Amino acid sequence: SSSSSGRAGKSQQQLSRSNCNVLWVDIAILHDFFFLIQPWQCINHFPGMCNIARKTRLAQNLEAMKNKFPTEYNFYPQTYSLPKDFTAFGRHFASDSGRGGKSKHTW
Repeated sequence: SSSSSGRAGKSQQQLSRSNCNVLWVDIAILHDFFFLIQPWQCINHFPGMCNIARKTRLAQNLEAMKNKFPTEYNFYPQTYSLPKDFTAFGRHFASDSGRGGKSKHTW
């Protein structure tokens, strides 16, 4: 792929000639690798993995599921993705009234 880095391009060439059973890929550009592996080969990633492996994406997906299934997705604490949720985050930590402006929360 022309958008891939030199390192990824070299790895893809090596992969296309490879007869190994297990591939360990340690780069962020994975899309092209899924089309190059043979049916008998395993890879240490799966398509869409970044949606749960990256903290911000995991938080966004959990919130989306919580909106659809509030009872089933009430098992994790309030989560903020900064800087997008900074206003709500600041409001939460400044929300304790009657404590002289001091929050019981820490950050």
